[in-house]
Amino acid sequence: MNQFIPYIKPYIKPILEIGLASFVVQILGMIMPIFTKFIIDEVIVKQNSQWLYLSLVAIAAVSIVNITISYFRQQLSLFVSMKATLLMVTDFYKHVLALPIGYFASRKVGDVTSRFGENDTIVSFLTNIGLQTFLNVISATLYLGLMFYFNVSLTLIACLFLVLHLVNVYLITPSLQRAYRDVFQKGADADSFAIESLSGLSTIKTMGIEHSTRWQAENLYVRSNNAYLKTINLGIISNIASGLVSSLSDVAVLFFGAVMVMRNQLTIGELVAFITIGKSFSAPIMSLIGVWDVFQETLNAVERLNDVFETQPELNQADAKAKIQLPKVRGHIRFNNLVFRYEPDSESNILQNINLEIQPGQRIALVGRSGSGKSTLIKLLLGFYTPNSGNIYLDGFNVSDVWLPSLRQQIGVVPQQSHLFRGTIRDNIARGKPGASLLEITEAATLAHAHEFIANLPHGYDSIVEEEGSNFSGGQRQRLTIARALIRKPQILVLDEATSALDNATEKIVLDNIENAFSDHTIITIAHRLSTIRDADLIVVLDRGNILETGTHDQLLANRNLYYYLSTQQLNL
Repeated sequence: MNQFIPYIKPYIKPILEIGLASFVVQILGMIMPIFTKFIIDEVIVKQNSQWLYLSLVAIAAVSIVNITISYFRQQLSLFVSMKATLLMVTDFYKHVLALPIGYFASRKVGDVTSRFGENDTIVSFLTNIGLQTFLNVISATLYLGLMFYFNVSLTLIACLFLVLHLVNVYLITPSLQRAYRDVFQKGADADSFAIESLSGLSTIKTMGIEHSTRWQAENLYVRSNNAYLKTINLGIISNIASGLVSSLSDVAVLFFGAVMVMRNQLTIGELVAFITIGKSFSAPIMSLIGVWDVFQETLNAVERLNDVFETQPELNQADAKAKIQLPKVRGHIRFNNLVFRYEPDSESNILQNINLEIQPGQRIALVGRSGSGKSTLIKLLLGFYTPNSGNIYLDGFNVSDVWLPSLRQQIGVVPQQSHLFRGTIRDNIARGKPGASLLEITEAATLAHAHEFIANLPHGYDSIVEEEGSNFSGGQRQRLTIARALIRKPQILVLDEATSALDNATEKIVLDNIENAFSDHTIITIAHRLSTIRDADLIVVLDRGNILETGTHDQLLANRNLYYYLSTQQLNL
């Protein structure tokens, strides 16, 4: 947990002020039992009305001061908690964005998003619960001293029952730890399914599987609720046991205290004061016992956040100094004896001995059956993964030695899935080049053959894009995605089935526009349509991670190999 301390260091002064205020509140609380003893023994028993009104005024004054200090303490605590949480969440989000793609490939979206809430748990413990625990220890010690001052025998009886409280906590803790982990995992599973099903709602409705999807979701949420119910039941059992011990403690203290009063070993005022102090003593003790449960939950939160924080980011400041800042490239790419597999201990390679050279300004097409390694090759070029062996060179620079942002800023990618962000059309296209002018945005949209339909919208480029671009057709989303990639005018352009949602006429317009505007740029196309690759300078046919054949369209047809077979099927893979 030490790694989270820096987030509260800027607020040490207000935290100390909170601690001081809490300490004063505790001291004021200790005065009340003394007033109680005084009123009973000196005012009521001795019929001394002169001190009655003064005592009541003093009690009222102490209460007002107590309430005032408590109010400002809570306000200060809220301020520190919010500021520290903001720091932690923004740092966490920054780290998540810096993680390698492989981290997310093995985790569900809901699993990652649910970890954001763990920041609140940790900050609450560090800024509030941790401090309160320290003060509770001090309060319990002071109250215990007062109890010994009033009566040693009754204090020892109370301490005996305190030991039973601790035994209860010791027995319940392992079960609570397991239960908290189970709650998180089942909750993450349910949230992930909800996110996935809502993202694919149109598919669910198209297939008419709303009923089965609902049952799946309900089943996951039932499991999540059952796990949560288990933790609640464990807490109830623990609280019942603690309550039983507390009740027995009260009865024992009252019984033996009454006996002492009847034997004149204790005054009534002292007994009432002792019982009051005992109740005040039990409050921090019960809080400390409850903190143990919170501490276990906090440890689980730390464990879940550490799973993220301990994963090395693909970029760090040390790399920025050691790596090469890639200058403006011409687009010469060379894959040299490239071997790659996603899992290090996997027996089969995704890519095997890839040797390929792409000249600046060349049009390259990657063709092959699904799973042959086409998209993986592009991911390696972008530095998303590191080859198991071999190298990738860009204009003579080894990609593994290059500062990745300087590489990715010079490669424009239109992915298979057209992802749009919430905001306006203008914002979405400009994400490819932050700060782009409206002229640049319209030029990119025109190249992607999107300007016409955008101009016909009531608000034009200021039209709102809803979540995932659900208010646009598949073809419109794809053209906006193409415009976003083109606006930065990258020297290397990758089209990964970039026109799959377009009709033939629109596809031809878009590809012709790109060809004319990017005539001296390197363009790599991954396609399932023959029309998009027929005119490529070089077609590379991949099969099971190997380059099976290369050549122009006519050359490969003449070879009558895999490409010939795929072309006769119109490459609809």
